[in-house]
Amino acid sequence: MTLTLGYDTSEIPPLDTIEALAETLATEHHLTSMLTSLRPARRDLTVPPHFEAPPVPLSFTLGTDATHGIGLNHARRPPLNSHIILLGPATRPALHYPLGNGTNAHAWTALQRLTQHLKKAQPRSR
Repeated sequence: MTLTLGYDTSEIPPLDTIEALAETLATEHHLTSMLTSLRPARRDLTVPPHFEAPPVPLSFTLGTDATHGIGLNHARRPPLNSHIILLGPATRPALHYPLGNGTNAHAWTALQRLTQHLKKAQPRSR
């Protein structure tokens, strides 16, 4: 599912609400994963007939089941310089990985390193 919101250039997107949204989706709606990104665009979400910059990742959230499947110890030790945030109950948390503020394209590199790290996890026996 994709949710896209448009903001005018005079408006500040509510980036501080992403963590709370991620926690609600993870703990109450069985979120698997969520990638949030930001890019300058038109408020009405139409696309002009010229090149525009691509979105830049803000954060990645790994739901509780995905975190459990990967293994909490492995999932909470990615090669990132940012602080990982545990969401929900400590016994079976979701993990929220901040990647940047939406202005630095190097966040794509951080996201790639994170996803490669998460893919290297050994499958857990059930």
